Amino acid sequence: MYKLKIKENEYEIKFGYKPTLKANLVSRMASAGNNINQGEGQDANLSKVEDMLLLIPEIILVGLQKSHKEEFGYDYETGEGKEAALDKVFGMMDDYFDEEGADILKLYNELQNEMLNEGFLKSMFQREMAEQKKKKSNKKAS
Repeated sequence: MYKLKIKENEYEIKFGYKPTLKANLVSRMASAGNNINQGEGQDANLSKVEDMLLLIPEIILVGLQKSHKEEFGYDYETGEGKEAALDKVFGMMDDYFDEEGADILKLYNELQNEMLNEGFLKSMFQREMAEQKKKKSNKKAS
């Protein structure tokens, strides 16, 4: 379990099966991870960083479902309550970036590592990363 400390609050991030899959988090993180590691022009890299900045609050929201559902919970099936919960996480991100030493890549990597340490996600995530790389290789070969 990953502990995220923001100001005086500590949040336990743990990826539950259903919220992770309903949010398509595995494929989205694999895609973001592959995209950020591709060396391209500055404009493309800025766009990829923006995509990652938008994805991180969703990753955190999914990770908060297990231990902080009373504050950040939403209906996985209908999406009801998700925007309100996501707004709270965006507020948390504002607080995170106000702190000295805030590092978005470090945070993303720590969240990704937490996902990889979870038993049921580890093999799924690794397969998805391999599939994303294969698709990129096939596009370049064309």
